[in-house]
Amino acid sequence: MTTRIDRRFAALRAEGRAALVTFVMAGDPDYESSLAILKALPAAGADVIELGMPFTDPMADGPAIQAAGLRALASGQNMKRTLALVREFRRGDEAIPVRLIGVFDDIAIALTDKYPDTDPLTVRFTDMHKWITELSGFSGDPQASNEAKLEAIQMAWHEEFQDRQS
Repeated sequence: MTTRIDRRFAALRAEGRAALVTFVMAGDPDYESSLAILKALPAAGADVIELGMPFTDPMADGPAIQAAGLRALASGQNMKRTLALVREFRRGDEAIPVRLIGVFDDIAIALTDKYPDTDPLTVRFTDMHKWITELSGFSGDPQASNEAKLEAIQMAWHEEFQDRQS
């Protein structure tokens, strides 16, 4: 199975051009404005969208991303709302790749809230599929494709586990 990002980069190679990869912080300055920005990016030429998941300790980020994350948090943005933002965006655009950028801590917190007897730091990759799809709302959404589920898993796998394997 190929993913949206695989298809996008194959098309870009065929066109002989580089990708325009954009970054926006989910919920900055607020949910509705963030959604409008997200929806406008493909028409503005974005080939891939990186969507930041705001978190409370963005010290590894530069000042602009730190400020965006803090504004998003102040507006009430959290992981659940970030995934809702992606779902809303997907209603109008199924093609453009969206990569969630963030830290595993946010996923761990959400897992702990949903599964209080589970240590999310010892989660197996196969369990991650179930939890990520449930947290994102895919498990209750018959329209959610296996590709969308796979992309959610790839995001979590890459961010938390891939670096540990090398």
